[in-house]
Amino acid sequence: MHADIVGFGAVSDFTSAVFAGFEWKATDTLDINIGYKAMWVDYENSSTIFQSGYFKYDTVTKGPVLGASFKF
Repeated sequence: MHADIVGFGAVSDFTSAVFAGFEWKATDTLDINIGYKAMWVDYENSSTIFQSGYFKYDTVTKGPVLGASFKF
C-alpha cells in the first residue's frame, strides 16, 4: 500500500493518492503488478469566481492498475 498527500498551495490546493496492490514474481526477470489506485485533485487559479479567467478543477480518478517490471 502506498499513499501520499501534496499541494497545500504550491501547485494545487490539495492532491492525494492511495494505491493498494500486490506484486507477483512470475520469473527471475519479470514481475507483474496488480492493484487499485485513487487520486483526488483540488485545483484553483484564483480565490473567487468573479475574477477573469477563474478555473476550478476538483476531481477523483480511480481504477485498476496493471503493470510489469523487467529486470536485466
